[in-house]
Amino acid sequence: MLTPNVLAHWVNFKPDSYTETGAGGADLNVSGKTLNVFELGGGVKAGWVLKNEDGSVIEPQLRVGYSYNLADANVQDTTSFVGGGGSFLVNGANQSRSKVNLGASLKYLTTQNWTMTGSYDFDWKDSYTSNTGLLRADYRF
Repeated sequence: MLTPNVLAHWVNFKPDSYTETGAGGADLNVSGKTLNVFELGGGVKAGWVLKNEDGSVIEPQLRVGYSYNLADANVQDTTSFVGGGGSFLVNGANQSRSKVNLGASLKYLTTQNWTMTGSYDFDWKDSYTSNTGLLRADYRF
Protein backbone atom coordinates (compact mmCIF):
# COMPACT_ATOMS: atom_id res chain seq x y z
CA MET A 1 0.00 0.00 0.00
CA LEU A 2 1.43 3.39 -1.03
CA THR A 3 0.32 6.45 0.94
CA PRO A 4 1.37 9.95 -0.14
CA ASN A 5 1.45 12.68 2.50
CA VAL A 6 1.71 16.46 2.68
CA LEU A 7 3.39 18.34 5.54
CA ALA A 8 2.87 21.82 6.94
CA HIS A 9 4.80 22.43 10.18
CA TRP A 10 5.11 25.74 12.05
CA VAL A 11 7.09 26.50 15.23
CA ASN A 12 7.38 29.88 16.96
CA PHE A 13 9.84 29.88 19.86
CA LYS A 14 10.57 32.94 22.01
CA PRO A 15 13.26 32.13 24.57
CA ASP A 16 13.34 33.90 27.91
CA SER A 17 16.05 36.48 28.51
CA TYR A 18 18.53 35.59 31.24
CA THR A 19 21.64 36.79 33.05
CA GLU A 20 24.61 34.54 33.68
CA THR A 21 26.12 34.36 37.16
CA GLY A 22 29.48 33.37 38.60
CA ALA A 23 31.85 35.40 36.40
CA GLY A 24 31.46 38.85 37.96
CA GLY A 25 31.61 41.64 35.38
CA ALA A 26 32.13 39.06 32.61
CA ASP A 27 28.61 37.66 33.14
CA LEU A 28 26.37 38.15 30.13
CA ASN A 29 22.86 39.53 29.82
CA VAL A 30 21.30 37.48 27.00
CA SER A 31 18.19 38.53 25.12
CA GLY A 32 17.08 35.73 22.80
CA LYS A 33 15.56 36.33 19.38
CA THR A 34 12.29 34.70 18.39
CA LEU A 35 12.82 31.67 16.17
CA ASN A 36 10.32 30.74 13.48
CA VAL A 37 10.23 27.55 11.46
CA PHE A 38 7.65 27.05 8.73
CA GLU A 39 8.19 23.84 6.80
CA LEU A 40 6.26 22.61 3.78
CA GLY A 41 6.90 19.22 2.31
CA GLY A 42 5.67 15.84 1.29
CA GLY A 43 6.57 12.23 1.05
CA VAL A 44 5.37 8.71 0.56
CA LYS A 45 4.95 5.64 2.78
CA ALA A 46 5.04 2.08 1.49
CA GLY A 47 3.50 -0.49 3.82
CA TRP A 48 2.63 -4.15 3.76
CA VAL A 49 0.34 -6.37 5.84
CA LEU A 50 1.67 -9.91 6.18
CA LYS A 51 -0.69 -12.38 7.88
CA ASN A 52 0.89 -15.39 9.55
CA GLU A 53 -0.69 -18.86 9.85
CA ASP A 54 -1.16 -18.43 13.63
CA GLY A 55 -3.28 -15.27 13.13
CA SER A 56 -0.55 -12.79 14.03
CA VAL A 57 0.27 -9.94 11.66
CA ILE A 58 3.55 -8.28 10.64
CA GLU A 59 3.38 -4.77 9.17
CA PRO A 60 6.66 -3.44 7.71
CA GLN A 61 6.76 0.15 6.44
CA LEU A 62 9.27 2.32 4.55
CA ARG A 63 9.08 6.13 4.49
CA VAL A 64 10.74 8.91 2.51
CA GLY A 65 10.03 12.62 2.71
CA TYR A 66 11.32 16.08 1.89
CA SER A 67 10.56 19.44 3.49
CA TYR A 68 11.69 23.03 2.95
CA ASN A 69 11.77 25.76 5.61
CA LEU A 70 10.27 28.98 4.26
CA ALA A 71 11.07 31.02 7.41
CA ASP A 72 14.44 32.41 8.50
CA ALA A 73 15.56 29.83 11.06
CA ASN A 74 18.91 31.43 11.90
CA VAL A 75 19.34 32.14 15.60
CA GLN A 76 20.84 35.45 16.71
CA ASP A 77 20.97 36.66 20.32
CA THR A 78 21.76 40.14 21.61
CA THR A 79 24.13 40.11 24.58
CA SER A 80 25.97 42.57 26.80
CA PHE A 81 28.39 42.27 29.71
CA VAL A 82 26.96 42.86 33.19
CA GLY A 83 30.06 44.97 33.96
CA GLY A 84 29.18 47.46 31.21
CA GLY A 85 29.95 48.18 27.59
CA GLY A 86 27.96 47.99 24.41
CA SER A 87 25.79 45.12 23.31
CA PHE A 88 26.84 42.69 20.59
CA LEU A 89 25.25 39.93 18.51
CA VAL A 90 25.95 36.22 18.90
CA ASN A 91 25.04 34.19 15.83
CA GLY A 92 23.90 30.59 16.05
CA ALA A 93 24.66 27.95 13.47
CA ASN A 94 23.41 28.57 9.94
CA GLN A 95 20.73 26.02 9.20
CA SER A 96 19.94 24.46 5.87
CA ARG A 97 16.40 25.04 4.65
CA SER A 98 16.05 21.61 3.00
CA LYS A 99 15.53 18.40 4.98
CA VAL A 100 15.29 14.77 3.81
CA ASN A 101 13.72 12.08 5.99
CA LEU A 102 14.18 8.33 5.56
CA GLY A 103 12.45 5.88 7.88
CA ALA A 104 11.42 2.31 8.46
CA SER A 105 9.27 0.52 10.98
CA LEU A 106 8.15 -2.99 11.82
CA LYS A 107 4.98 -3.72 13.76
CA TYR A 108 4.06 -7.17 15.09
CA LEU A 109 0.47 -7.80 16.23
CA THR A 110 0.11 -11.00 18.24
CA THR A 111 -3.02 -13.07 18.76
CA GLN A 112 -2.73 -12.34 22.52
CA ASN A 113 -3.58 -8.58 22.35
CA TRP A 114 0.08 -7.53 22.25
CA THR A 115 1.52 -5.16 19.65
CA MET A 116 5.26 -4.60 19.37
CA THR A 117 6.71 -1.83 17.22
CA GLY A 118 10.25 -0.89 16.27
CA SER A 119 10.85 2.29 14.26
CA TYR A 120 13.85 4.24 12.97
CA ASP A 121 14.05 7.66 11.26
CA PHE A 122 17.03 9.46 9.77
CA ASP A 123 16.83 13.20 9.05
CA TRP A 124 19.47 14.86 6.90
CA LYS A 125 20.25 18.53 6.33
CA ASP A 126 23.47 20.07 5.08
CA SER A 127 25.96 19.67 8.00
CA TYR A 128 23.31 18.07 10.24
CA THR A 129 21.95 14.58 10.83
CA SER A 130 19.43 13.21 13.30
CA ASN A 131 18.75 9.58 14.25
CA THR A 132 15.56 8.64 16.07
CA GLY A 133 14.57 5.20 17.27
CA LEU A 134 11.47 3.87 19.00
CA LEU A 135 10.66 0.57 20.66
CA ARG A 136 7.10 0.19 21.89
CA ALA A 137 4.96 -2.57 23.39
CA ASP A 138 1.18 -2.21 23.79
CA TYR A 139 -1.30 -4.51 25.46
CA ARG A 140 -5.02 -4.17 24.73
CA PHE A 141 -7.30 -5.26 27.55
